[in-house]
Amino acid sequence: MLQAFEQFLIKKEDIPGKNATYYVKWVYDCYRFVNKPETQQLTNEQTAEYLSLLTKKHDDWQVQQADRALKLYGYFLSRWQRSEDRASVDSQDTWKEIEKKMRQASLSI
Repeated sequence: MLQAFEQFLIKKEDIPGKNATYYVKWVYDCYRFVNKPETQQLTNEQTAEYLSLLTKKHDDWQVQQADRALKLYGYFLSRWQRSEDRASVDSQDTWKEIEKKMRQASLSI
């Protein structure tokens, strides 16, 4: 998932590869901190808690970069989840169409 996010950053957000690596690191570290799988959206509270921790150890620009990375990941994740939902619906529609054709074929025998 994080590799796809990195590609998204480079291609869609025009973030240079070197910087994209840091964005991925912030997201990875945050998800480890809150102990959640990377496929789940984080709550605002979880994000705020992680960013608060960063303020104690990092410069302001790094905390801002981490904040932007988490926001972009949330956007990326929501788009990915919607595409997964669409794929599921498309699959169901395909099976319904196949079932319809099978019934028509069996009636014509």
